[in-house]
Amino acid sequence: MPAYGMYVRWYWTASLQSVCHFLNQRLEHDAQKEIQEYAKAILELSKPIFPNSLKELVNKHEV
Repeated sequence: MPAYGMYVRWYWTASLQSVCHFLNQRLEHDAQKEIQEYAKAILELSKPIFPNSLKELVNKHEV
């Protein structure tokens, strides 16, 4: 089956602590640009679900 034009749906399971650890590492200015964009997308998806926790656990980044 060719992958062209197909969509993939996947589910991600992680603790909030591990997600915040990932965000703290990957949102730094010295992280690779592509992974920074991925981390920004994860942050935006997580904000509505855990607004207060992210404010406390994610360092220095606009939450």
